[in-house]
Amino acid sequence: MQASVAEGFGLPIVEAGRMHVPLVLSDLPVFREIAGEEATYFPVGEVAALASVISEQIVGGKSKRPQGIRTMTWRESSARLAEILL
Repeated sequence: MQASVAEGFGLPIVEAGRMHVPLVLSDLPVFREIAGEEATYFPVGEVAALASVISEQIVGGKSKRPQGIRTMTWRESSARLAEILL
């Protein structure tokens, strides 16, 4: 679970997603960019919504296990940055 109000990237999401750990995330654009449809989202600051999602996942057994989270390698990332800057 990543219950952030603001986030720069979200490396723990990548790490957990690559291990197929169910993701329950604040509904932030950066988290959607990383996890897409591979996660369950709840509105930022809405405790009741978070509790509902957790209940569904634990009691209802409706957890999504990410299968397709992919990030760039350091080589890909640096090449992309060079393309943008040069």
